[in-house]
Amino acid sequence: MLLPDRATILATPASLKLDFMCRGLRVEGDTAATAPRRMRAGLGSGLELVLPDGVRLNAPVVETFAARSPYVLRARGDGHEIAREDGPDLPGTPVAVAPPPAFAGRKTSSGKPMGRVATLQGTEKADDEIVETALAARREGVTFIHHMSFCVEAGNPEHFARVCPGKAATIGHEAYFDAIEHCARRFRSGAVSGEIIAGIEPAADTLAAIDRITRAGAFPTVCVFRPLAGTAMADASPPAFEAMYPVFRHLYRRVVDRGIPVGLAPNIHVSIIVTPAEARAFAEPGGFSPRWHAYHATLAGKRVLGNLHYRYRSRGVPPRTLDA
Repeated sequence: MLLPDRATILATPASLKLDFMCRGLRVEGDTAATAPRRMRAGLGSGLELVLPDGVRLNAPVVETFAARSPYVLRARGDGHEIAREDGPDLPGTPVAVAPPPAFAGRKTSSGKPMGRVATLQGTEKADDEIVETALAARREGVTFIHHMSFCVEAGNPEHFARVCPGKAATIGHEAYFDAIEHCARRFRSGAVSGEIIAGIEPAADTLAAIDRITRAGAFPTVCVFRPLAGTAMADASPPAFEAMYPVFRHLYRRVVDRGIPVGLAPNIHVSIIVTPAEARAFAEPGGFSPRWHAYHATLAGKRVLGNLHYRYRSRGVPPRTLDA
């Protein structure tokens, strides 16, 4: 398989996003606008950026491996650009630092910042604070999507037990796949997903998990392993771009093979993973493929219907993009 060269990576937002996840990003200067924000636990510990074509990225900037990154974020006029400093002098890529949603700066009636309550993982939240924050987000036009996602984490049960001992002891590896298969039979196509972390086990195990999730009729969401600062795996190395590119290529081709729709909901931009829809950039066929073209023709029709559906559900509320 031919991998994209440096110039192509810089010019392709999905490839650039994946390379950042594998290499991290250095920040030049000391600008308040580029201070890391944490609107989510876990993978969301980095800097929220908007790449060309509106692709959202949560860039690793505080982890150990990010200090060795060939990429640097620097000022460019009134904005920012990202340049690569380990090879030929290539043009920088313009980016924007994503602002937090307005409601994140407000407080709940108990005085807690809504930005903390809006964190997608955690335990320090009361039910009434969650409802209060959700209503504030709803008034800004944030749409809440009905979707079931199961964090399988690893495809191989041995690796699952090693990195998720609590889950292994209390729930078990197979129960996650059973739940995915159960829900995929009952929900509409594209409403169920299984999450895998790529880079914590051999690629063959990740590919096998993708196959199993798509066979069930669900779509895989693949997170690139990020050795977060302050964790037991902080000194581990993230996977290489060269190892991840085939994983996302395989992901999208399996979605097409199974006819599983992705990217239907409008105004949803996910920064912490390369989304299944973004993975299309890695999977374009070399020639004419009837299945490929039939899938995307059907997908285009479903997106039209999906836009109408979500517009109806959000009627009376001005549209707003949700960054997750």
